[in-house]
Amino acid sequence: MAVNANKVENNVQLALDLFGLDPLVDRDFTHTLSLYDVVGKYIYDRRSKILTGVTSAADAKFHRKIIHGNSEVTATITAANIERTGKNGEKESVFAFPGTREQAIEDVLRKLATERRAETYETQLPNKKKKFHLIGLQFSLYEIHQELERQGKGYNYVEIREGLEILSKAGLSFVSEDGSTLANANFFPVLFFADAPKKGDAQAFICFHPLVTDLITNTKYRRSKYSKLFEFQSQRARLFYDRLCCSWIQAGPGRPYNILLTTLIAAWKDPANRLAKDKEIIVEALNELVERDIIEKYEAEPKKNKGKIYDWLFTLHASNSFAKQQAAAQKVFNQITAKAEGRALMSDEGQSQDNEHDNSDGKSSQIPF
Repeated sequence: MAVNANKVENNVQLALDLFGLDPLVDRDFTHTLSLYDVVGKYIYDRRSKILTGVTSAADAKFHRKIIHGNSEVTATITAANIERTGKNGEKESVFAFPGTREQAIEDVLRKLATERRAETYETQLPNKKKKFHLIGLQFSLYEIHQELERQGKGYNYVEIREGLEILSKAGLSFVSEDGSTLANANFFPVLFFADAPKKGDAQAFICFHPLVTDLITNTKYRRSKYSKLFEFQSQRARLFYDRLCCSWIQAGPGRPYNILLTTLIAAWKDPANRLAKDKEIIVEALNELVERDIIEKYEAEPKKNKGKIYDWLFTLHASNSFAKQQAAAQKVFNQITAKAEGRALMSDEGQSQDNEHDNSDGKSSQIPF
């Protein structure tokens, strides 16, 4: 089913303007989204990313659980059904989960969105009667390729295009514990290509996941170091960093961060058959956070029941550099929320005029190619 997208000017666009960062002053910064960036949406093991012997997307999914606010949210990731050229040179259908490559591509596209290039589009998703406002972005494969190379990720144009295809076909839903759906769509619900003689000149257009639009609209994000995202050797350390950027608002001396091993595992991966194996993964991530100067040190305390360890409590102590980063991020957040409140007040005062403005024929246009 074809998906169309029409550009609109509304409150989402106003929020998107606040999401923007100065491309010169804030070149090394991006925004980390609450909930969306904290859950483990990607498969980092290459052997597990491509599924064999699977014939239905219903059998190609995994779940992650995370506490968001006062509620437990379950994220379900469904593999994309794509075509690949097999060893015999023939096309074959395979199921693939988004992985490290797809995460890097989305990181770059989200960075572009902070450079005031993204806009708001109205679209109707397949099998959905309601129209949605989604944040969309136009770009060339060349600039994605160049930025990935700048960050040490050497993907060619074919790999980038396949990564975009996987993101446009892999499903991502968030359901709260009361059964209500927070968001349900593909990672990129809308994807269009405008091909060119040279692969790098090809233009593309995507819309981000509905939850991304919702979180940006409601200023549920924090400024974070963009280059850090590509430095981590362990992707679990990267996930830990995203969590700390969103949750450890007052990082600093005398304000440690406490978290249980089982909480991290539920959000990141399937539990191992032994708790000790999962502890090794968390400790490896924590050691890299020390190495990257995110935390100064950490302690691990066993939680026991009748002498048997059933969990571990980790206590993290922030480094000076991360404490300064979080203090600066809080200052930026306060500025954004103050502007958002001011715009909301102005919007309420002129609501009737805004409605006429939004419904005018001259303020809507289709995707830019």
